Amino acid sequence: MTFMEIEDARKNKIGDDQLEKILETIETIAVSSGKKFYIFNNTISEKKLFTDKIKGPGGNLRAPALSFNHTLIVGFHKEMYERFLFIK
Repeated sequence: MTFMEIEDARKNKIGDDQLEKILETIETIAVSSGKKFYIFNNTISEKKLFTDKIKGPGGNLRAPALSFNHTLIVGFHKEMYERFLFIK
């Protein structure tokens, strides 16, 4: 697995417009929240649920965020990374 692009979230904020463009190719969203993580489908009915969780207080995409194989992973949760990145 290779990652094609790396962005420094401190310098390059990803706001609503860029986030919408990213979500056009995403099918699954995994996001950490506290000691848990949640998995959403990129559907109209679930969009409000995951949008609130993937954005930080400033309205930008939270870091770290990884996008690959039609999946967006936001935040850090060890079990979530193991499940989606096959790291043990």
